[in-house]
Amino acid sequence: MSGFNGAMDGLLGLAYQNLAVGHEAPVFYNMWAQCLIPFPVFSFYFNPNSTVVPGGELILGGVDTSKYSGSITYVHVTVQGYWQFLLDSVTVCGTSICSSNCNAIADTGTTLILGPANQIAALNAALGAVYDPTTGFVSEIYASST
Repeated sequence: MSGFNGAMDGLLGLAYQNLAVGHEAPVFYNMWAQCLIPFPVFSFYFNPNSTVVPGGELILGGVDTSKYSGSITYVHVTVQGYWQFLLDSVTVCGTSICSSNCNAIADTGTTLILGPANQIAALNAALGAVYDPTTGFVSEIYASST
């Protein structure tokens, strides 16, 4: 990917068919339709240690119970296009980013975080992000580790 120096294998969009280029059925839906996966579920694991390989996993058709403890909280999709859902609130490092009825989208097809300007500004401030006109906001934590 041009202009990106991070370690990654690529992007895999998992949005609903109505958002896919040419309205083609996404790979996940094709796998389910062909009975290639046991459940209509996909899950992600993001390794909290960025120096360890693998950095994360995508599991199509289930979850890896060795990657978490407790129970999974499922949320209703509020808009079937993106994987859009409603959060009660969003708080980062004690700073309220959104206090109620916060719409969120889990999007595997982009590396961006998008939202209302005031909420993104509050998020950047809470994370200690600094503005880099070449790449956009960069986390202070990430910038100091590279």
